Amino acid sequence: MTVPDPASADPLPTTLTSVQDRAFPRLHTVDQAVWITGVGPVGGMAVLDDIDRALGGAG
Repeated sequence: MTVPDPASADPLPTTLTSVQDRAFPRLHTVDQAVWITGVGPVGGMAVLDDIDRALGGAG
């Protein structure tokens, strides 16, 4: 899950922590600054490729 600060003492919303063990037993937090939020790494690359093309890059 992307979060603003994965190093904080409590990075997850309380609505998620209450069901985390049952619903997401292997949940890991990552810094959303290095991901394009909501699309993951594959979708993120597609977005970056689109931006590169729009800006006239070789992409």
